[in-house]
Amino acid sequence: MLFAGCSVPERFVNPLFEVFDGGDLILSSYRDVERPEAQMRVYFEGASRREEARRALEDALSIVGSGAKVEMGELPDEDWKYAYRRHFKTELIGRRLAVVPAWEKPPRGRRVSVVIDPGMAFGTGGHETTRACLEYIEALSGELEGAAFLDMGCGSGILSIAAAKLGFGRVEGFDVDPCAVAAAQENAARNGVSVPYRRFALGRRNPERPRRRSDLVVANILGPLLVRFADEICAYVGGRLVISGILDTIYPEVLAAYVSRGFTEISRTTKGEWTTGLLAADAVIPAHMAVPGVGKATRRDALAVVVVPEQRMVVSACGRTRSFRVSTAAAGVGSEAGSYMTPPGWHRVSSRIGARAAKGQLFVSRKQVRGAVRSGNALRSTSGDEILSRIFWLDGLEPGVNKDKAGRHDSYLRHIYIHGTNQEQLLGTPASHGCIRMGNDDVVELFDLVKPCANFYVYISKTN
Repeated sequence: MLFAGCSVPERFVNPLFEVFDGGDLILSSYRDVERPEAQMRVYFEGASRREEARRALEDALSIVGSGAKVEMGELPDEDWKYAYRRHFKTELIGRRLAVVPAWEKPPRGRRVSVVIDPGMAFGTGGHETTRACLEYIEALSGELEGAAFLDMGCGSGILSIAAAKLGFGRVEGFDVDPCAVAAAQENAARNGVSVPYRRFALGRRNPERPRRRSDLVVANILGPLLVRFADEICAYVGGRLVISGILDTIYPEVLAAYVSRGFTEISRTTKGEWTTGLLAADAVIPAHMAVPGVGKATRRDALAVVVVPEQRMVVSACGRTRSFRVSTAAAGVGSEAGSYMTPPGWHRVSSRIGARAAKGQLFVSRKQVRGAVRSGNALRSTSGDEILSRIFWLDGLEPGVNKDKAGRHDSYLRHIYIHGTNQEQLLGTPASHGCIRMGNDDVVELFDLVKPCANFYVYISKTN
C-alpha cells in the first residue's frame, strides 16, 4: 500500500478534511506522541495513482494556506488498514466517561465506556474539540436526562453514542461522509445503543433531513461552516447548542453569528488552539418538559419561561419564538399571600383581557377606564403601578407552590398578571409588586403571538 503524506500543525487538520477533493482517494490523519505535528496521509494502491494522490494533497494544502511538503511512502500490505490503531489509546474524559478502542478492554470502575473503532472517520476522543464536546455532554446529562440530542457531523458517532449512554432520550446524528455514517452505525451497535444516522449535508435539500428540534445540538464542524450555515443550524435547536471545531482566533466571529440570531453564550472552553462554546437559544423551553397536570404541551399550545435572574421571558408559539424584557417583583420570588413576590413554577393563563384595547389603555380591576390611555412620558412614570394595554391572568398549576384553595399560596387569588406597565424604564430590573411587567408594545405583540394557541402555559423560574 502506497501513500502521499505530510506533517502539518494541528490547526490545519480539520480544514484539510473539509477541502480535500481526491475522488475515491481517502484522506486520513493521526498524531504520533513522539512528534509535535499531525500526520496527513492519502493511501492508494498502484504506482499509476502516485501523481494523482500527490496533486490532491498538494491542492488541499494550498487552499488552507499550508506550505507543507508532500512526500511519498509505502506501508506493508498487512499493516496499512490498522496503522491508526498505534495512536488511539483509552482516554478518560471528565468525571464519568472513558473512550475505549474496540481492541482494548474497558477500564474497571464506574466510568461509562464508549467503545469506538473510528476507521476512516473523525472522532477518537483525542482531539481537543471532541474532548470539549464530551465534557459538555457529560455536564448537561443530569439536567437534560431524557432530552432530545442531535449530533451534527457525527464522524465516528462518539458524541451521540456518549449522549445515548449518559441518558439522553431521542438521539440522532448525520454526516456528509458515507464512511463516517457507516462507522457510526457500527459503533452504535458495538455499544448496544440505537442511534439513527443519516448521510446529510447542511445547505443541501435532502429528503432524509432531520426536521425536529432537539434540546441539545452539538455541532463539531469547522468555524467557517458554522457561520455559513448558522440559519439552518439554529432551526434545529430547541434549547442549547454546543459549537466546536473553531480555532481560537475566529471564535468571536462565530459567536457573533449566533448572538445576532438570539443566542446567549453560557460558557466557553479553550484547549490548545481550539475553542468550544455552550450557547442557549431564546427558545430555552426543552421539548421534553411536562406541564403539571397536563403532560407535554401540544403544537396548539404556547409556552413561556420567565427567567427571573435575567429578567426576560422567552415565548414559543405556533413555530415562532420571541424574547422579551420583563420586570418581576422587587421583593424576589415567592408565593406567600401579601408578600409582593412573583410566584414560581408552572401556571396556566386563565384569562386574556384587552384584545381590542388601545396600546396604553389603563385597566382597573381588569376593566378599561374610559378615556385613560397612557402614551409618551406617561409610559415612563416614576410613581404608581398601573396595569396597561393587555392582561394575562395566571392560575397556578402546582399545589403547595402556587395553587392553594385556602389562598395562602395561590397565584390566581393573588391576582398575578402579565401586563403592560407605566414604568417601562424599569424593565430588565426587578421592580413590580408581584406581577410580571412588560413593555406595552411587547405585551400587545405577545397577545397577538399567542392568539391562535389553545392554551398558554407560563413557567417562572424558582431562583432570583
